[in-house]
Amino acid sequence: MVLALNGPIVALWVARSSLVLAKLGYRLPLMSLVAVTTVGNVASTLTPGGAGDVLRGVALKTRHDVPGPVAASAVLYERLYIPLLMILSLVAAGVVQALAGQPVVMAIALAGDLVIAVACVRLYPLLAARLRPLATGDGRISRMRGRWTERLGSLGKVNDALVDLFSDLELALRFALLTLAAYALTAVQIWLLLDAVGGEASGAQAWLAYGAASLAGMLTILPGGVGIWDATLYFVLAGHGVDATLASTTTLLLRALMTLPLGLLAIVFHLYLGHGRLESTSKPRKVPVGGAAGLR
Repeated sequence: MVLALNGPIVALWVARSSLVLAKLGYRLPLMSLVAVTTVGNVASTLTPGGAGDVLRGVALKTRHDVPGPVAASAVLYERLYIPLLMILSLVAAGVVQALAGQPVVMAIALAGDLVIAVACVRLYPLLAARLRPLATGDGRISRMRGRWTERLGSLGKVNDALVDLFSDLELALRFALLTLAAYALTAVQIWLLLDAVGGEASGAQAWLAYGAASLAGMLTILPGGVGIWDATLYFVLAGHGVDATLASTTTLLLRALMTLPLGLLAIVFHLYLGHGRLESTSKPRKVPVGGAAGLR
């Protein structure tokens, strides 16, 4: 069951990436979207700060004819928004744990948490006005020529696309719900593993353990957060009363049944994407949505 839940988690990754690309004006065929999304998300979990997700941008640009600024903005939107959702999901898990006996108050608190997450995306458009002079090459920078001028122009296009993405509150809400659903499934995996080895923990505690471990792993310089991710998951579980042996066993099993299979799947898809250009039927279809669709 734990291994099988990897499938829905990948499906949720694909669904949220599809939303972002559609907003930017591009739709990839399903197989291409699954391959690109899996490689990007798995690589992001194995590198500090999710830097490995750059592979997704490269694949979108070189294998699927998506313009560089569009590919970059799609990746940056997720990389900027996901840590915020992860932090707020920890708050949500804490609320669930603290208010489990008060369902109405808990529901209000969780709804407020989601509203905060969606509202926070408006911060980027507010900051964009300050970034625009640099991104568009205004002022003294506008006198620069050659490659730097071209690069600054591309940066301006990325900035404009990000403003378009972060201004869409419906997109933010749908992306948040899909992301939180993926987190919930991972928490279920942890809960199932704990139950299988004889440990006891609530779903909220499993969610707290996963969220804390993911944030800690994101900040470490070690690939995959090895050591830091595992130690955080272990200590959070142990801190909630799980036996030390059972907590360490659960951590190792999660690596074996989630990290390893998804890593192998990402390698397969990476080889698939690297096997020359995909057939013409796999090229993205441009759809008329928003001003960002015309970026080149």
